Amino acid sequence: MRISSSRLHRLCLFTFLATLSVVPAYAQNLQYQGGAIVSNPQIVVVYWGPNVDSTVQSGLPGMYSTLMSSPWANILKQYGTLGVTPLTGPSSGQTINTLSYVQAVTITPSNPGAGTISAISTELAAQLTSGAIPAPTIDPQGFSQTIYAVYFPPGATFTDNGFPTPRVSCKDFDQTAFNLAFAGKLIPTILFSDISSPQCRNSAQFPTLVSQYAFDNALQLPQTITAPFIPVAGSATDFGWDAGNILKCYSSSSYFPFPTVQGLTVPLLWSNKQLGCVFTDSGPASPNDFSILPLLPAPVAVHLGGLPRCRSIQAW
Repeated sequence: MRISSSRLHRLCLFTFLATLSVVPAYAQNLQYQGGAIVSNPQIVVVYWGPNVDSTVQSGLPGMYSTLMSSPWANILKQYGTLGVTPLTGPSSGQTINTLSYVQAVTITPSNPGAGTISAISTELAAQLTSGAIPAPTIDPQGFSQTIYAVYFPPGATFTDNGFPTPRVSCKDFDQTAFNLAFAGKLIPTILFSDISSPQCRNSAQFPTLVSQYAFDNALQLPQTITAPFIPVAGSATDFGWDAGNILKCYSSSSYFPFPTVQGLTVPLLWSNKQLGCVFTDSGPASPNDFSILPLLPAPVAVHLGGLPRCRSIQAW
């Protein structure tokens, strides 16, 4: 559940701004700041060699199919950019009508011990060139609809050097996201570290590896889809919808229990349509749905059925 990204998704930005500045009477909707989104996202799973846990390999297709077709995932459909004027530059003109799982493939990496995102990127590009990984689907606007989700076997670790202090998979994060450059396109890619060791497992909250990976995906995918940090020609920013701040509702389980949708544990997402924090795409947000209350110049408050509590958004 610990999040890392070479582009540093700013999960704490909303709370930070609410603390330091006078904000409107109600929590603000996300703004489209320019750049592309992932339209009609399609998940392709890549197993890094044959030794990825067998229960993970058998469970991920069903997990992704359930997650991507759920009323929770449907919340993301409102964040298309067609007809939306960004804060700067042109709109990418994209829509989100469907979200889907496509397939899983197993590669035989020539460098199975690749220990950095740079080395992993080189290997993935070579596997794409050879055809071992299916080529990405490109939308009419010229942007990737494919998201590669790469899973590693037990014992494999890699380092994300996109931080002042490099972070190591499993030890510091469960997943990290970046854009893979291939054939003149940027392809959103998420690396999922092996989480089978005791130091990485949260078996108290997630009884199986697949259920923990489901929550990791539910944290990363909304950010990747709404703000993949892919530029649009003529735009000065590639922040998408508030640089992935769709997760501004997210907090740790010490504040409230995470909801479940079709048996999968998911974080709350911000809905511009429903004006609050929600976990389905229908109905208004309400305190019972953990919606954000009217704000004063103070941190975000979340109603728990009793007194509101202030909390900050955390990333591990």
